[in-house]
Amino acid sequence: MKLHDKLLLVSISLYQKYIAPHKGFCCAHSALTGEMSCSAFVKQQIKTAGLFASIKTIKHRFKRCKMAAQTIQNQKNRKKMKKQIQMPVNLA
Repeated sequence: MKLHDKLLLVSISLYQKYIAPHKGFCCAHSALTGEMSCSAFVKQQIKTAGLFASIKTIKHRFKRCKMAAQTIQNQKNRKKMKKQIQMPVNLA
């Protein structure tokens, strides 16, 4: 394993341990699908193939995560609109 791969793996591990638990939200792809988080996915890819061989796969995963975030936001918006429609209007 190359040095840059090792450094990146350590950085991701530090992120997962010290930052991710405190940021207030989780990976959208993981939340929507129940699969591993993007940081865990990237770690796995780097361990198995190295960073440069994994760039295309990692980019694709981040695109899917963005789509998952949009899906979650759309679901929240639909629930909010549904609640607003169901609220009775007080015509007193």
